[in-house]
Amino acid sequence: MPEVKIFYGLYSKRVGVGRQEIYIKGNGETKLFLTTRSISEPIIRMGTVHRDTIIRLVELFESEEFTELEEENIINPRASQRIIKLNLGDREFSISVMGATVPEFERLAGAIKLIDSIAHPEISQGTFFPRL
Repeated sequence: MPEVKIFYGLYSKRVGVGRQEIYIKGNGETKLFLTTRSISEPIIRMGTVHRDTIIRLVELFESEEFTELEEENIINPRASQRIIKLNLGDREFSISVMGATVPEFERLAGAIKLIDSIAHPEISQGTFFPRL
């Protein structure tokens, strides 16, 4: 499990808007990364969650057949791009969604935020990320 890395990020199409990212490692380390503007200093929060929680999250990736999902794009010039990546050490899988709702993606995004809110309660309170 230590080699597992999970990533969830949101990137706006608007010029100058910052990034919102969640990183989770298989050893339980978590990191929140936020820039409010593309040129602003990042706000970074580190934390930890129990390793068994990460195992359950990886099992959810498996049950949602994450490695089989396809990119979903709807032409919308104002839509933000959201990306989820799963790195298993020897393989990496990534899916991005732009302007679409993909149920499997939404369940995984929600689970990532829920698990990270254990280490960072400000996520579930909606006080850290403005749009993620």
